[in-house]
Amino acid sequence: MARRLRHFFPGATYHVMLRGNNGQMVFSSDQDRCQFCLLMQEGVERYGHQILSFCFMTNHIHLAIKVNEVPLSKIIQNLSFRYTRFCNWQRKTIGHLFQGRFKSVLVDCDRYLKELIRYIHLNPVRAKIVDDPMNYRWSSHQAYLLKAEFTWLTTDAGLKHFGNSHGEAMQSFHAFVTDGIGLDTGIDFKGGTFEGILGDDEFIKKVQEQTESPNNQQLVVDFPTLLSFITNWYDVRPEELQAPSMNHKNSRIRSIMALIARDAEGICLEELADFCSREASGMSKAAARLEAQMRKSDDLKIEIENLKDELYSSPSTNNNAKVS
Repeated sequence: MARRLRHFFPGATYHVMLRGNNGQMVFSSDQDRCQFCLLMQEGVERYGHQILSFCFMTNHIHLAIKVNEVPLSKIIQNLSFRYTRFCNWQRKTIGHLFQGRFKSVLVDCDRYLKELIRYIHLNPVRAKIVDDPMNYRWSSHQAYLLKAEFTWLTTDAGLKHFGNSHGEAMQSFHAFVTDGIGLDTGIDFKGGTFEGILGDDEFIKKVQEQTESPNNQQLVVDFPTLLSFITNWYDVRPEELQAPSMNHKNSRIRSIMALIARDAEGICLEELADFCSREASGMSKAAARLEAQMRKSDDLKIEIENLKDELYSSPSTNNNAKVS
């Protein structure tokens, strides 16, 4: 089945939805939520995006994210993988925590940001957990009103729509959100108006033009496919890539896998590092070194490009395509 395209360009704003696998709990305690907050902080510092709004429910999560140069998929893959690893360690379980591929809608923030934040903050009210979003601890609503603090949260982009002074903006913001209780705006924040985009025809056209650029295209491959392809290509066994020895051939193969994982949708470096029993930071540096070597060696550049061409034309590769 074809996968819906992810549209990306620097500065894009998204509504992101992550759900527990088979409806299972994502958070079982405040300790879980605090750990997720820590990972959010680390992600913001690493990738340079902004979290404009959030709500942590028991079995799902809503986020409003404005990206910088790093595509949304890398941000969410890193976040979900690291949190899953934490939960599996804590609960002594294995397997997936989240339900498949995360959902996202690219939003025209000039037109819909206010309504998106309201939609996210009213999740606990719609679920009949609280009557007033101000009474829910694990959303950004209290932080917008200076009743809580999350250092990784950016509120200025939302509040600027509500008044010139901070006090005026906060008062108007709270009134706007609570006025939305029970209100059906008819805005589809889960699917958008066209192919995962929420905006008018002019905005959709603008997004399509921006994401047609080769610089905004992402390669799609999952980790099992990459591992199977690489081990066949270089005729090595998977366990050889996990060995602690400093075998030059295997180190080089790991560097190639790290370079692909860094740039592709469907894999995060932490997943590769876990498999290889290495640190993610070391794998990232290895990918950077390999990239620098490619700029100096046409033979190496051709080798890697041929490998990628073969990988992404493989029948087992998701979609066999580049996606935006």
